[in-house]
Amino acid sequence: MPVLPPTTPEARKYFFSQAPRFAAIASSQGKMKIDYEAFAQEWNRSADGKERFYITTEVLAGYAKTWEKVNNIRASQELIADKLDLTTLPFRLNQAAE
Repeated sequence: MPVLPPTTPEARKYFFSQAPRFAAIASSQGKMKIDYEAFAQEWNRSADGKERFYITTEVLAGYAKTWEKVNNIRASQELIADKLDLTTLPFRLNQAAE
């Protein structure tokens, strides 16, 4: 069976359902990183070669880095949005007073 990154909708769905679980496990064990070897082993036990292909630890870790970057970007955007909202508050209060 070929080894591919999560390219199918089912594979991406599985990744996004399991990555937070493995991150929580790592966090509860005081570790800074997900155990990609355990993640890949679990993934490969249920790989069917149609919707979800085998995955290596390296491919899974690389895909996870992209996931982490997207999460960091989203979190930053939320923080910035909150700060930007505060910077417009005086303007909005001034308009409401007029």
